[in-house]
This record gives sequence, C-alpha cells and structure tokens, in this order.
Amino acid sequence: MERRNQLPEGLEQWLNKIAPPDPGRRKPALTRFNENGSPDLVFGNKILPGTDTIVGLSGCLQADAKILLLVSSSVKTGDKKTVLYRLLPDGDFDLEFGGQGFIDVRFDDQLSQGQAVAISADGKILVGGNVERKDPDQLSAAVARYFPDGRLDPSFGRSGMWESEKDRTIHNMIVDQDGVTGVGHYLLAGEGYVASISRLTPNGACSPTFNKGKSLNIDVPADVPRYFVSCKSVLVQSDKSIVVGGWVGFETWAFWLRILPDGTPDPAFGSQGIVVHDRPSLLYNLHLQNDQQRVLAAVVDTRRPYVLGIRL
Repeated sequence: MERRNQLPEGLEQWLNKIAPPDPGRRKPALTRFNENGSPDLVFGNKILPGTDTIVGLSGCLQADAKILLLVSSSVKTGDKKTVLYRLLPDGDFDLEFGGQGFIDVRFDDQLSQGQAVAISADGKILVGGNVERKDPDQLSAAVARYFPDGRLDPSFGRSGMWESEKDRTIHNMIVDQDGVTGVGHYLLAGEGYVASISRLTPNGACSPTFNKGKSLNIDVPADVPRYFVSCKSVLVQSDKSIVVGGWVGFETWAFWLRILPDGTPDPAFGSQGIVVHDRPSLLYNLHLQNDQQRVLAAVVDTRRPYVLGIRL
C-alpha cells in the first residue's frame, strides 16, 4: 500500500453545496472545471432551486454529456424528499426530462431518500436509496429504473423497483453490464450494524450467483463492535470482484474490503477480505486505475485529506 497525492485521471466534474446565510439550509449547485483544473468560466456555477436541508447528493454524466443530479433533502415537516434533475451540457434544465427538467423520486410512492444515480449501457437511469414505510426508523433499501425521458420502467424489479427487507440500506451504488451493486448497512436486531452488499441482475432481481441470491452481510472490525458502519464507495473489477470502502466504529476508522464474484470475502485480501486503516479516518471515494489492480482512495483524518494507493 502506498500513499499518492494525485487525483483520478479525467476528473472534470465536481458536485458542491453552496450555503446561504442560514447554515442549516443549503442549495445544490454544480460547477465544472477544465482538464487543467481551471474553472470553466463559460459553464459558470449552476445553483438549483430549493432551500431545504440537503441530506444526500449524487450525480453522473450521460453519454450525450447531459448531467444528472440527484438531490435528497429534509423538509420542514421532517419528511424526506428526493428530486432527480437533468441538465443540458450548458447547465440549463433539459425540459424533455419529466416535462420540466426534473422528476420527484418516490420508491413505491413512499417517503424516499435517494443516495446514488447511475446510467446503464442502454441509457436507462437507475436511482438507489432508501424507503421509509410506516415507522421512519425502519428503512429498506430500494433501486428504481427510469426511461431516458423520466418515466418509471415497469419491467425492472416489481413494477419498476427492487426493495430489500427492512433495516437494510443503500449508501452508494454502481451499475455494470451484469447488473447493479448497492452497498450500505444492515441493522441486526439487538446487535448493531454490519456492512451490506446487494447484487441485482439487469432486470432488478437478486442475483442467483451472488451469495445464493441474498444480500451479503459483512461484520467489519471496529473499536466498538457493530456500533456503526457506512459504505461510501463501491467498485466492480473486470473479474467481477467487488471493492467497497467506507468507515466503521465509534472513532470512525476507514476500511476497504474485497468480495469475490460469488459473494465470498476474498481470503487473499487483508484479513479475511477486510483492511481497516491504522488511524481514525473517513474514506469517501474509491477510483479504480486502468490496470484494474490498484485503487486510489480519498481519505480524511483529523489533520488533512489525502489519497491512499491500494493494491488489490
């Protein structure tokens, strides 16, 4: 393992939050940088409407350079609200998407908190997140798929969405040719939190080749066992192995783990497939290098942000 001070190649888009005078309320905003890191003055800063408290923000680029931005917020009533915006390459709203440039995301028409958005190879849009049913303390993970114009695709999962059992969540998600991988946590009744990995087929069913068709629970070692775990980033290698990173425990220690394609922790990686960093820290993002054998991890500790180089 070696530390690197470079950013992932080709990183041209940054998502940000711009705070108005009330620090408790923020507006989602988007800016663009040129390849040399200088601000794109033609694109400028695009500030989206809304003054609710932002609790989730994700985005991606379509093949046609249109921009998808997923914003989850907590409204005055305490309920969650998720909106998926699509912008033209110049930053204006794409009025062909939902008829107004955005759609409301409600998994099965319930209170929903979107966490990640991605594009499949056929141009369809997938949104992953969590749905609240009856008791707001009982969440379940969910993934929905939309046509490029913003309509829900009923052929995915059950009537357009997949939903897990209760107490499982999605913090992030990745889409590849073999389906969808969502990562988050699972609350073991009376015991605490473990990491959760769910693998879906392209049609929105639990993959029968991954962990015998079930979501996988991973107990990540921590200073306080099962106190809390957050899976912030996920990658799929060319051999279909899955790499997950995040933080765990009371003092929040960064971790990364590797799962084989069948859902088995890789025994040749770290300790039974898991590596926990040697200091309190937060891991926010993973970037797979072109050789498929090295990963760059964006990490923050009490002193500074830095980049770790991880050999797989």
